[in-house]
Amino acid sequence: MAVTESDAYRPDELAAADEPPTTQVRTKRLANTLSIVAGLGLLPLIMLTIADVTRRSATGKSVLGTVEIIEIGMVCVVFLAMMGAQVNERHIRTPLVTNRLPSRAAHVVRLVAALVSIGFLSWIVYETGQVAMASVEAREYRFGIVRVPIYPAKVFIPIGLAGFAFALVMEALSLVGKLRRGEEADKLAVESTL
Repeated sequence: MAVTESDAYRPDELAAADEPPTTQVRTKRLANTLSIVAGLGLLPLIMLTIADVTRRSATGKSVLGTVEIIEIGMVCVVFLAMMGAQVNERHIRTPLVTNRLPSRAAHVVRLVAALVSIGFLSWIVYETGQVAMASVEAREYRFGIVRVPIYPAKVFIPIGLAGFAFALVMEALSLVGKLRRGEEADKLAVESTL
């Protein structure tokens, strides 16, 4: 189904084959690609964990560097998946207040929250980018039983956060459009795990 100008930002809708992809569709594709890369990045970590547990059970000795490698790998996986989590609405949401507000007020509150988040994330992207560049230049390693490079993980942090911020920018633009068109606010599901 094509995303039209009157549609809300719905990243789950894909453009028809005969139409050029919209920015929302491209954002969804990028987010899904990063999420797939993050998911694939889990596979070697899982295999390393299995190998470590198997070796420890069989010989009483661990695979050297397992803890260090998994610590670094998890940073990469988590930050790469942040954009996908935002676009697919998997981050924690608290609609208890906005669901009770009139539509216009709900849109304004969500827009303000998105703008504050964008500002905060922009600052974090800048700071972590500086740290990542210094880490790459120094070829920083984590010292343990095995020397494991940590500079690749430090590069993934600003990349993942920038993707997250971009998804929030797209959401903010969508909210501005909803405000201009006077659209009703979506009532977000309140899920309970209790």
